[in-house]
Amino acid sequence: GRATAERMAAAGNNSSELLNWITLTGAVGDTRPLFVETDNGSAYGVWELDK
Repeated sequence: GRATAERMAAAGNNSSELLNWITLTGAVGDTRPLFVETDNGSAYGVWELDK
C-alpha cells in the first residue's frame, strides 16, 4: 500500500524511523555499510564515505 498520512500516523514512530533509513540509504548511494546492528527495534549503521 501507499504511505498515506493516515497510515503513517497509525504506524507511529516506526514510520518516521523507516523514512530516516530510506533517506539515509539514498544519501549514501551505492556505498555499502561497514557495520549494521539491530537492537529491539532500533538499528545502527556505520558507513565510510571519505575514500
